[in-house]
Amino acid sequence: MEGLAGEQLKNLGELIKADMIGGKDKNNPKGKNDEKEKLKKSRVPKNTDAQIFVKSIKISMRNWKYFLFDRTKSLVEDILELIIPIQKGLIIDCITDKSKHHLLFPSFIRIAKFIIIKLLFHVFFQLGNLFFFNESFYEYKDTLIEDLGTKDIEFFDSYNTGELIERVKNCNQVFEKNIIDKIIEDIQRIAKMLYYMYFLFKTNYKMALMSLFIIFIHKLGEHLSIKRSGSLDINKFLQLDEKYNNYLTDFILNIKLIKSFGKERYELERLKKLKREIYNLFINIYMTIFEVVLSLSKIGDYFILYYTGSLVIAGKISFGAYSVFQTYLTNFQLQLEVIYRSSNKYRVYLADWRKFFELYDYKPRIKSLENYKPKEEEFKGKIEFQNVKFNYPLTPESNILEDLSFTIEPGKILALVGYSGSGKTTISNLIQRYYDPIEGNILLDDINIKNYDLSWLHNNIGFVSQEPSLCNNTIEYNIIYGLIESKNDKLDEKLKEKLNEVCEIALVNQFVNDKKLFPDGLNTIVGERGSKVSGGQKQRIAIARAIMKDIKILVLDEATSALDAENENAVQKALESLVKKKKITAIIIAHRLSTVKNADKIIFLNKGKIIESGTHEELLNKNGEYKQLMSKQII
Repeated sequence: MEGLAGEQLKNLGELIKADMIGGKDKNNPKGKNDEKEKLKKSRVPKNTDAQIFVKSIKISMRNWKYFLFDRTKSLVEDILELIIPIQKGLIIDCITDKSKHHLLFPSFIRIAKFIIIKLLFHVFFQLGNLFFFNESFYEYKDTLIEDLGTKDIEFFDSYNTGELIERVKNCNQVFEKNIIDKIIEDIQRIAKMLYYMYFLFKTNYKMALMSLFIIFIHKLGEHLSIKRSGSLDINKFLQLDEKYNNYLTDFILNIKLIKSFGKERYELERLKKLKREIYNLFINIYMTIFEVVLSLSKIGDYFILYYTGSLVIAGKISFGAYSVFQTYLTNFQLQLEVIYRSSNKYRVYLADWRKFFELYDYKPRIKSLENYKPKEEEFKGKIEFQNVKFNYPLTPESNILEDLSFTIEPGKILALVGYSGSGKTTISNLIQRYYDPIEGNILLDDINIKNYDLSWLHNNIGFVSQEPSLCNNTIEYNIIYGLIESKNDKLDEKLKEKLNEVCEIALVNQFVNDKKLFPDGLNTIVGERGSKVSGGQKQRIAIARAIMKDIKILVLDEATSALDAENENAVQKALESLVKKKKITAIIIAHRLSTVKNADKIIFLNKGKIIESGTHEELLNKNGEYKQLMSKQII
């Protein structure tokens, strides 16, 4: 059999795939990976196979129109597939039997009609797919992608980037694995097989018995071979496969690092070695045994050819009947092959749906309690932390914030300073409600942050990090990103004026107006993750993006760290003016003295606690840790 090893690998891969849910990587270190698994399990309900089956049907029935359309198409094609070979056999009889020569043309016209009918139905169904059902089918397939947008940050913390991308890609394929559709399809196949068997025995029961015996021997050998092959070390396969995917992801994401150290050959050899180890798992003696059984069964095929040929020569069956017999026998084998693999298919389908529901059923902890959306003129932006305690889900043993309390009034600037790991960035994460406190409350305008609509909340908070994320699009697109509602949106005159204003504040115009470096100005493509602009330029684009929205809260986490002193000072003055003018509540996280000295209030953090607070001058006069840190030139 051609490509036997590849076919066996594919079949065995499907068997392994069905068992992958419970597989664990023994090479995974303890600690964070264990906590990730605990976090995933705590957010996903346990499902039996029966529950997975029922839930998969509920999801699949969202696309019931396409499902019904596809099954109707299949039924029509099956009926025509049964009729056409018989008509072909009649034509052959008309050619070989002189007494039937006069029936040749009518027989040709009859089979031509069936072929035209089949063609017309095919065109009809193709047009139906094109104009009526494709859109609904792809919307149905986007179910998981749309659901991902509802997940909280904890969900994304639970997966490595490469792992999550691979899982989403694989889960998207599950929408083509409609179990009910598969059951009905198999029923249709069994019905066709019964018709084929009826015709085979009606034509010549001895030929039919011999043919089915040969097919049985072939399938028995294949079954025993695959069953024995399936006893390989599945856990080792899972470990190697996951390791390979992780290596490949690291190779792509860290290509600059790899090239800077000249490690291309080392990394590629590591990938190739793992791939060879995976393929070696599938090499075993049982594949050879299957090939021997297959070769012996082929001798039986030729014996049937000899026997049926002798019957034709003896005039016991017509050549046309022989032709139909062979066609139906081949079709019977094809249908039997599919049915034979169906038991494994159902296991694979259930396993794939289980993986889908591991993502789809993940219950976000961060949800709005009341979906509160205050009117624009009502929301002021006052922030209050009340005895907040917090630790990250992946490090539950480490308390990042301890009994933290402070208040920021609208139109004021609060600066957070302190040693690395003191909880500064964590505070910005809590203000944006990426996480919730373990204890205590966070209030916005004296209302618990948990009551606010999440989308509304994020639209009213501007955030800029030290390493801002940029879309692989134009500078203008990245700046107006927070205002984009659809792909067809265009900037009106008012928004163009605002765009120019924020570009002046963030000093974006300073570099986009340089026609030598940016000949396309704001229409310059920034590249993947902003690779075509410098770190300082990325930060200025991100600042412009944050203030392009009509925000009431602005969070800057080392947002000007990549700027030189002169540009940083200019941006800081412009932002301070904007904060006072629009009564924006601003939180600045920084180490540089120039960044924080003009803040209305400075909080010095250490191990999640407030050590000192006050203005710049007040803290200097205290001669405490703030002054010591400043004297070491850390801020």
